Amino acid sequence: MSLVNNFVIMGNHVFFWICLSGVLLSISEVSPERTKDKMYESIDGAAACFRRLNGTHQFGCSSSRSGSVGAIHLIDDDDDLLWLLNKGDAPPYMAVLGPDMFKRDVLLTLRDSGKVSGVLLAYDTAADLPQHYSPDDTCPNRYSGQKKCVDNAPWNPEGMGLLQIDWGFPMFYIKSNSNDSSGNLRKIRECHQRYNSADTQAGRTLCAIEMNSYMSAAVSSEVCVRRNGVKNNFHPVHVCDALIDRNVWVSLPALSQNRPDTAYENRTVIMVSARMDSTSMFDQVVPGATSPVTGIVALLATAHALSQVFPQDDTQQSSTVLFTLLHGESHDYIGSQRLLWDMLHGQFPHPSNADIDDPVHLLYPNHLKLFVELSQLSNRQQHLTFYPASSANYIRAHAPVMDFMGNMTEFGHNYGITFTKSTTDTLPPASLQTFLVHDNKLPGVVIADHEAGFTNRYYNSIFDDASTLNYTYYNGSVPPEDSLASFIANFSTVLAQSLFYMATKTKNTTASVDATLVDELLHCYLESMNCSIFNAATFQSRFEDKPPTFYIGVNAYPSVMAQLTGQTLAYLTGQVTNKTKEQCVADPQSQVYQYLWMSGKNENGNSTGVCVKTTMNYSIAESPAFSIEGYDWASGQYSTWTESTWNEFRVRMFLKPSYRHEVVTLCIGIAVMFFSFVIVFFINTRSHVLFGDVLVAASC
Repeated sequence: MSLVNNFVIMGNHVFFWICLSGVLLSISEVSPERTKDKMYESIDGAAACFRRLNGTHQFGCSSSRSGSVGAIHLIDDDDDLLWLLNKGDAPPYMAVLGPDMFKRDVLLTLRDSGKVSGVLLAYDTAADLPQHYSPDDTCPNRYSGQKKCVDNAPWNPEGMGLLQIDWGFPMFYIKSNSNDSSGNLRKIRECHQRYNSADTQAGRTLCAIEMNSYMSAAVSSEVCVRRNGVKNNFHPVHVCDALIDRNVWVSLPALSQNRPDTAYENRTVIMVSARMDSTSMFDQVVPGATSPVTGIVALLATAHALSQVFPQDDTQQSSTVLFTLLHGESHDYIGSQRLLWDMLHGQFPHPSNADIDDPVHLLYPNHLKLFVELSQLSNRQQHLTFYPASSANYIRAHAPVMDFMGNMTEFGHNYGITFTKSTTDTLPPASLQTFLVHDNKLPGVVIADHEAGFTNRYYNSIFDDASTLNYTYYNGSVPPEDSLASFIANFSTVLAQSLFYMATKTKNTTASVDATLVDELLHCYLESMNCSIFNAATFQSRFEDKPPTFYIGVNAYPSVMAQLTGQTLAYLTGQVTNKTKEQCVADPQSQVYQYLWMSGKNENGNSTGVCVKTTMNYSIAESPAFSIEGYDWASGQYSTWTESTWNEFRVRMFLKPSYRHEVVTLCIGIAVMFFSFVIVFFINTRSHVLFGDVLVAASC
């Protein structure tokens, strides 16, 4: 019993001290996060470079599994670069570069040096932008399509090819003003100046950065798709996602088999297309101003003008005008490849269903009378270029293209827009190339603002935004004649009148586009999603006051852009009905129309909502490669792009002790641990002496 009482008394003492310690901790300001918060300075708002894969290779960036660490080194010029390569004696380093130094040769030199564990692209908004910056290839989508470009005459002459390299270390991007005392860039520079400015850095405490952006996928899409679903400890492994989203389309008039006009076999379609995506090196920083916004806005404005002159139920014209916005075109034409695949397999616009009252007409590639693609349209010199895909040897293809270009040139004179035919026989990167692979006699034409090469100096980059496009928002006022909004409005008017003539063989000069509508659309896509048109086209109370991103989504996370653009297209081309919100649902007996509940025009700040009847719909934008069993991933026939999964993106700054300091700390820790073992052993062997009174009291 004395031994039991002894344990009880000792347990009471331990419990008392534990409770006392808990009370003291609770009333003090001590926090378990306090030490960590003092050690690290988070770099908020940093965007990460991530890993993408195709059928045979991996590209992009990844940190080590636990994060990559390196001492900060600012590289503002070539001298700073040479110092790191020749004199830097405390590797690894985290290189901090401005846009002027973020170039292919510099980055490859840093990678091959073995002295760099990561790169931070720091854009100082108080400084000037570089004259050009494009991380894409000089020949975008080099290995896809029918007509390839060549290196001595590239479409994207400013392209650095950064997207096509496997870097092997993390990269992040921050945007900050160096004059802001609380900004990330100012903090990094001050920390570097204070701790890292000495020529000899070995043996010193240095300001360092930790980057965490570990990527789960590796090798290629073929490997990562095979690894997906492999069970590990009864949990499936998921290491990558196929790039997948939705195409958006609307037909004028409706593609109904119940229309009492042209027979199904003789139906012709004029397809007007634009891409809906862009890309960049960094996650969620894909502004896409010149490409694709100018093309998207021109298509939306043209569709709106045409819907006013021949509504959805019109049965007079001989041709249907099909407006399509294709997703994933920056990654080897994902959207157009899937659209063509669906047409060839009788899946577009919807699979055939004979059991409903109003089935949709199936469209096949041979129904295409003309394919018109709207490319980059930022030129304000009132001049655009035709890139015809037809040859005079093919009369079926040549005549419609020549007629269309002639109509555009004629109507363009009324609005001060001139068109010229390209002198080259190649096509720029365009969705039309996908269809030409299937049928090189397809009549088609691409309209762009450039001739031999892109005039867009920031193609597919983080800087292709409203500022480099020189866009000015006029907020309801009439834009001046020399504005971008007026130029796109005039072009869209010319296109609408030309399409009307091609579809009906009659002229209609009432089809026109209001420049204020174009100005508002540009504002929505370039500056703020919380705009009047997006709010009217949906029933969401408020969007974020920032521009959208134009990167394609994945299966679990589709892009917001496709949904917003589809709603906007329905709002601009649909018909308002008197249905209530409860009645505004899809008709199960019709494949042709859908009904969408929208806010509608909201001039007074209040809206009860409207029900819009529309032919707008979506189709999947996923490469056929992921639907074909046993597909040859190295064939290059279809796009095979996937995106790695990751857990978190994190950048934080801290003081990294010198190697000597770390060794001394480790030795002290080992000594303390050894000393504690000795003390515990001493107390344990002499407990009868040290706690003799306690034992006697317990026995009594």
